[in-house]
Amino acid sequence: MFLLGMMAFSTAGAAYGVWAIIRDNARGRVQGRGFGFDRATQPIAYAALMTFNCVVVILLTLFSLFLAVVLLRKAMGG
Repeated sequence: MFLLGMMAFSTAGAAYGVWAIIRDNARGRVQGRGFGFDRATQPIAYAALMTFNCVVVILLTLFSLFLAVVLLRKAMGG
């Protein structure tokens, strides 16, 4: 049950992350906790934070897939 909760949490985090990246890219402003960078005025900081966001979303997605495989193996008796 714990693994199922972890998979749900990581899947929801990845989905929110994809939505946030699409939103930030469309607005041209990426935001963190309490700060943000504009693409036009601070391109290096914008690129760094957007790269960090993309890496975190990729890691969450991989973790979610890993947990899905673990749960499938447990369900199949492995």
